[in-house]
Amino acid sequence: MKLLKQRFAMWFNRTHKRFGHVWADRFKSVLVEGRGNVTATMSAYIDLNPVRAGLVNDPKDYRFCGYDEAVAGRKTAQAGIAATIAITSGNANITWQTARETYRLMLFGACAATRANKAAISPATLAKVVAENGTLPLATVLRCRLRHFTDGAVLGSKAYVATQLAAYRRRTGQRARTRPRPLPNITDWGDMMTLRGLRKNAFG
Repeated sequence: MKLLKQRFAMWFNRTHKRFGHVWADRFKSVLVEGRGNVTATMSAYIDLNPVRAGLVNDPKDYRFCGYDEAVAGRKTAQAGIAATIAITSGNANITWQTARETYRLMLFGACAATRANKAAISPATLAKVVAENGTLPLATVLRCRLRHFTDGAVLGSKAYVATQLAAYRRRTGQRARTRPRPLPNITDWGDMMTLRGLRKNAFG
């Protein structure tokens, strides 16, 4: 994706006799462990992008969303979500019907049966919960912009993050200056950790 965006930007600037950034932000990528609840949580976070942007209340109503493709009956998209839920549940023979219900619970929590965005929370309310060391349901937290999902570098279990960090140190020869860090203690993340702490402005 980084190469694609760079080449398109170069072509666009040449074609339109301009210079500078074409995209709104720099390319970012996060290494995600393909096991446990990590993949499903990241998938839900991505599918909720149009909800966070205020474009729709339900990601199935956004035509450029993988969840919309799955709900519309596209077999490849359905297989992707089913595989993600299978990894989380440990059940390799999960059906699309079961996967859809489980995934929708991740997206909407207790109000999964409705289209209303009842799980949304205002920035002010979120800041108050964080300041008081409170907790929220995962479905509510995933509707907030959490920088760990874009700037955390690595997401996974403590062992996975430590393994990737050790591999990076071997390649670069850099000394240890960081370690696997927990995500903000605002919801139940399971065993998911990150490489970068991002204590300042983690939400926003």
